[in-house]
Amino acid sequence: MSTQANSQQAAILQSPNKVKLIDAVAGAGKTTTLAMEARQACADGLSGRAILALCFSRGARLRFHEKLKEEVSEDSATFVMTVEDFARQLIEDLAEKGRITRPVIHQDVEGIRGELVAAADRVWQRYQERGIRSDFNFGLDENNQHLDDIARRLAQLKAALATGAFAPKDNASHDDDALDDDAADYDESGDGDLAGQPDPVADIIREYEAARHPYPEEFRWQGPNDAVTDLVYLLQRQPALAQDLRRWSLYLVDEWHDVNAAEFELLARLRRGARLVVAGDKDQTINRDRGADPVFSGQRFADTYRADGKRFPLGMSYRFGQDAAVLADGLTHNGCEGRPDRDTLVRRVAYDPSQPGDCARLVADTIRTALAKGRPKPSNRDFAVVLRDVDQSIEIETALMEAKIPYKCDGFETFLLLPEILLLRGILHYVGNDYSALRGHAETCVQMVLALSRYFYLTRDPKHWNLQWGERQSVLAYAQQEVRRTPEVLKSFFDGALLRETEFDSPQARQSKNLIRPVIARMASLAGSATAYELLTMLRKEVDLHDATSRAFVSRDRVASARRSIDAFLRFASSHGQVPAAEFLATLTHMENDVALVRRSKNANSIGTRRSLVRVTTIQAAKGREWPYVLVPFLAQDEFVRTRDAANEVRHLYVGLTRVMKELVLFEPDEGHADRRLAYLNS
Repeated sequence: MSTQANSQQAAILQSPNKVKLIDAVAGAGKTTTLAMEARQACADGLSGRAILALCFSRGARLRFHEKLKEEVSEDSATFVMTVEDFARQLIEDLAEKGRITRPVIHQDVEGIRGELVAAADRVWQRYQERGIRSDFNFGLDENNQHLDDIARRLAQLKAALATGAFAPKDNASHDDDALDDDAADYDESGDGDLAGQPDPVADIIREYEAARHPYPEEFRWQGPNDAVTDLVYLLQRQPALAQDLRRWSLYLVDEWHDVNAAEFELLARLRRGARLVVAGDKDQTINRDRGADPVFSGQRFADTYRADGKRFPLGMSYRFGQDAAVLADGLTHNGCEGRPDRDTLVRRVAYDPSQPGDCARLVADTIRTALAKGRPKPSNRDFAVVLRDVDQSIEIETALMEAKIPYKCDGFETFLLLPEILLLRGILHYVGNDYSALRGHAETCVQMVLALSRYFYLTRDPKHWNLQWGERQSVLAYAQQEVRRTPEVLKSFFDGALLRETEFDSPQARQSKNLIRPVIARMASLAGSATAYELLTMLRKEVDLHDATSRAFVSRDRVASARRSIDAFLRFASSHGQVPAAEFLATLTHMENDVALVRRSKNANSIGTRRSLVRVTTIQAAKGREWPYVLVPFLAQDEFVRTRDAANEVRHLYVGLTRVMKELVLFEPDEGHADRRLAYLNS
């Protein structure tokens, strides 16, 4: 059944402008309005096949398709695609016409694993030949976590069109042996700044791109994030290629706040005078991983479409009532209005930030009270605890476990299986020489080996790889294989690889091992009498875990998150780890049994199980979702704020608050710590 347009939607539909930017608030019906545009275009005589509906994720594509069925017809002929799939189809069309070579298509990171590994191997060999010492772990074939970091960094560079510096020039190919010392290198922190010095991450990406795109018109393969960037490259070199591509009369683009530089450029080049209607909420531009930026909804859009573009507001949310709308508008000044027939309660709960765990305990109490007294009676699945980042889950998960409230981490891994926490767990197992808590948890053991290999130095030299291990089998591969059979292999992994100094170690690796070896030896000597917390405190005091974390991860954001997770885990240990290490580790495994493994249960996806689980999620993962009850904890300056960009912090808070339908609960510092409250939430 089609929807009756409200006054703002009617103004959009009636406008003669060829380019429209629908500037909507959360829950205002952006997708519905775009579907109305398609309905009106079809009513005016345009074929559905002349309309192209675009978005930026598979989930958004499904929602867009459903709205078109509701607003236009069940058999709507309008194409609905992600921008990446759209670009891939156009590249296929160019290959069909013989304008470029047809690339092999890989749909996910797993498909390009071999090429990234090969690129890392070539760079490592080149470093060896030139005598370049690096403690970067080039063994991507054996550590999925590190490979994922490289793949994520590659995707960020492509979204920003930054890999164009690696593309071949006219009538030239990449020199397979080129590794220019003075070439521009990208900082591995993830912010795209020039490093001005050799950078293994940039060199691997450059080597990968050289093999993938050796000639201007030849792409040997395409990974999951290559099509848009490749098509922009082709159209920049040969604008006439656009004439070989199919035209649409009307482009509809949903979730415009997720658009990145490459996608913006592609759509601007392909429009060619057609109508373009985009809908988004600029205040929801928080997806930094894919290169989203508010400028593409602001000045950049205005400059590009100045001649025939117009901005339209869509200010009433159908998701929540007036109280939540007032709060949202106070943050963003976007004119947000609440649904008149919906009452959304906004409550504030004060906690004492000087008392560890107080906020999380109040979150659990709030859920328990609402489950008991709510009318109509809610279920667990009606609740979402929305966090700023994953490190905050440690206190929340612990409080929910202690309150016996079943939950599910949505969009991230439980804290028990984060690499930085597995590092600490692994060290405690080793110094206590007790691995009993790991028996029956083969996958956890494997992940622990990978986490340890992130933090400890493992040389890439083949002579070392084969020392005292199976023929042509590396230390890391052997450890992963054998630890599945018995967790005691962790001891051999420590003794034979992580702590043992070899002639092949770089100076930095040797220095690191010489630092940590005596610390771990002292921890082991005290393990019989010291508590788990005392052992972890000794480790933190004598080893710079934050510095080690900066080497373990590629992304600066991930480094910061891991450091906070380590600090939070140590606070957790201060209250739960005042027992021998073996007992503390058994507690962690018991927690893992209770919660972390529910997703692997045969009944994990049954209707009954889903209904029994509170969602613990992050603001990033919650985008596009909604729940009747939303709880946002840790609203303190030193707990919520993660960047110096105040506007970015406000956008994150706005996204978190606007997931609510029925009741929003904000947890902020009490009167005694009022100076730590978020100013923009209390202005």
